[in-house]
Amino acid sequence: MGDVKALKRENNELKKRISQLSKDFKSLQLMQDKIAEKCKVYLSSKIPNENDVQFLSNGYD
Repeated sequence: MGDVKALKRENNELKKRISQLSKDFKSLQLMQDKIAEKCKVYLSSKIPNENDVQFLSNGYD
């Protein structure tokens, strides 16, 4: 009988750990999404747009 109680206790602890790991994983995903968005915004400001490229092209023609 003691073995069953110990197994149930261990099972509950594992469920709690899985739940916490799931929350941590979701938090990491949110952080990753925020970082990816910041990188996207940063890179879009650094990459010349089509008008800039056309202007440079006209200057060399």
